[in-house]
Amino acid sequence: RLACYHTRRQSIQNLEAEIRRLEAAAERLGSVRYDAVQVKGGGDREEALLRNIALRDELKQRLSDTRQWVAVMDGALGMLGEEERTAVEVYLSQEPYAAETLAERIGVERTTVYRRAGRALTRLTEDEALPLTELKKKLQDCPAPLWLCGDGAHLGLAAWGEELPVKLA
Repeated sequence: RLACYHTRRQSIQNLEAEIRRLEAAAERLGSVRYDAVQVKGGGDREEALLRNIALRDELKQRLSDTRQWVAVMDGALGMLGEEERTAVEVYLSQEPYAAETLAERIGVERTTVYRRAGRALTRLTEDEALPLTELKKKLQDCPAPLWLCGDGAHLGLAAWGEELPVKLA
């Protein structure tokens, strides 16, 4: 979903920072002493280290997924002309008065900014109603991962979750 674009782009930096923080915390926990007397069930430090490793693995997977999603969206936005891309970015922006600011900067009315954004978004997200079997055939040749979005996305995930590399956007 394009509305998540800026948030997901920012989350890349946040995830990277959190992974670095966890790596530093793991380093502070230190390595397990192998010459110490082993206590059945381990200790607090070992448990904390295992939780840290598991959380870092999960965050690394999220980071990889987010980078792939943003790369797909960057590719789609890259197909637009400068005016359309700027209008879409303003349209998706959470900034107050962003459309008014852009309209003033390029010398058009605010409604023109929204119209251009709408036209560009329609181009990027062209609707097509297909049976799941026909859509599956179309998607089989597409590079992974396949990001599904919209009203029927959950149907595609349920139908092809094991057969195609699909994810919900």
